[in-house]
Amino acid sequence: MTERLTRREILGGSLRASVALAAGRFWVSELDAQQRAPDPSLEPSFRALDTFVRDYMRAMDAPGMTLVIANRSGILRAATYGFSDVDQSVPIHANQLFEIGSISKSFVAIAVLQLADEKKIDLHKPIAEFMPWLKVDSPFAPITVHHLLTHTSGLPAGLNCLLADPHLKFRVRYAPGEHFSYCNLAYQALGYLVWQADGRPFADAIRERILRPLKMESTEPVISGETRLREPRSYNPLLDDRPLAVGGRLKPAPPLVMDNAAGCISSTPRDMGRYLQMIASRGAIDGTRVLSDHAFALMTHPHTKAETFGPTASYGYGLAVDTLDGQTIVRHTGGMVSFASALQVDLDEGVGVFASINAMQGYRPNPVAQFALQLIRAAHRGQALPDPPPLNARTVANAAEFAGRFTSPSGAAVEIVVAGAELAMIRDGKRMPIDPTADGGLIVRDAALDKWPLNFQREKGLGTPVTDLVHGPNWYFHSRYTGNRTFTYPSAWDAFTGHYRNDSPWYGSLRVVKARGQLWIDGVIPLEADGDSAFWLNDPPYNPGRIEFANRIGGTCMLARLSGDDFWRAMVP
Repeated sequence: MTERLTRREILGGSLRASVALAAGRFWVSELDAQQRAPDPSLEPSFRALDTFVRDYMRAMDAPGMTLVIANRSGILRAATYGFSDVDQSVPIHANQLFEIGSISKSFVAIAVLQLADEKKIDLHKPIAEFMPWLKVDSPFAPITVHHLLTHTSGLPAGLNCLLADPHLKFRVRYAPGEHFSYCNLAYQALGYLVWQADGRPFADAIRERILRPLKMESTEPVISGETRLREPRSYNPLLDDRPLAVGGRLKPAPPLVMDNAAGCISSTPRDMGRYLQMIASRGAIDGTRVLSDHAFALMTHPHTKAETFGPTASYGYGLAVDTLDGQTIVRHTGGMVSFASALQVDLDEGVGVFASINAMQGYRPNPVAQFALQLIRAAHRGQALPDPPPLNARTVANAAEFAGRFTSPSGAAVEIVVAGAELAMIRDGKRMPIDPTADGGLIVRDAALDKWPLNFQREKGLGTPVTDLVHGPNWYFHSRYTGNRTFTYPSAWDAFTGHYRNDSPWYGSLRVVKARGQLWIDGVIPLEADGDSAFWLNDPPYNPGRIEFANRIGGTCMLARLSGDDFWRAMVP
């Protein structure tokens, strides 16, 4: 969008109201929800939500947001907040597309379940019988469609299920069904399966099977140059070779072409309201079933524990299944190169929320979706509205746990000091603030040190005192540390350490370092040897990600292949 919207244009379009919240540059525009009078009992909830969204977006430094709330009867509220173009103060508007990321996986699951009802897909048949193009090396029992749907296949988490080298295969680390490990390439493969079984390309199948019945007329099943023209300006980190602190510098993101079923759908708040209505109604809308009762029960059944989504979460088909605030919730998030989304539906209350931000800063707007559900439930029950959750994105939780003096085996020392909820590192007499990242990490605010997160270790596990610190290639120990203080490393590892890059907008850099007796990716993911030049990613211990090193020049490996994607050595720090 190249023109700046005027206030008159905003009010004269499809918006019911457009107001600035408090001081500063912040727009909230409320859209006509539906062709019936609004429920006045919900207005206090909406006002409380608007205030929280304003504070949340300021705390997280988010440029703009789109949001919709719907129940079994229709859309209750659709709104946009903030800006499409921050520099020009252009507000987000109702018809702009937001990339919903991995929320697309629930669309894939719906199509697969429809095809299963039509006897065109067998959920428990080995995929090797009808997906020979998915090259797998496994000593275990066969992988089935069910395993792909539930992220329990044992395949790695990469984005590409089709390897560039036809002679290569994906290694499977554990028996299918044994562990949950989030797997994008599984859903890309399912997209190709939909194409095979339906007889139409994935985008056409999704449009005809889901979008048309739901009257999601603005939604696009693939992301392209054409869809980019209908999106707001979106943002991602200025530098992609290091972690981003909350409030860190952003840049306008480049265009993206994405037909990968793991996350290729873009939509508007109105259309996502229709999708929420269907899920809240357990697969039906306007008297028409999009999913059979049996298929919806399969989709929302807690097939496997999925702590990636939270300590009480399980995973169904394309949706996490959880109990939050005593309610049965199905939910998912979506992370794209320059968008972050969250969807939550309370199946007991019959109401759902979708929120999306036009930036990727390492977080998803789950707090907005969850608070919106809490507000609507309270209003429906005639209860006092809940207080908003705390916003402490720029402070460090339990900061005092990390304080202390840490010494390296060579005698170099750093001191972590705490002032309230803020931390700083003192090194070589220089005091440097420590900033939180949106995903819970910590980084030093210094151009020479912010390439690696601070990885605090605890010898006895979570809940016990911090004993040592891995910071990239450097390792420091506290006086309470009782383990080995010197380590030897195989000389062969020298060929692997260094900086590798993949210039895809999804990846950027990874750095392989030696510290604390191990090889690490970026000083946070430990590696476990699997042969002479390959390693499993060992966090968690059953992570099926695998990195291989190859293409030596003078004893130095120039290529790191991570779960099928190539990263080439960069001769810069």
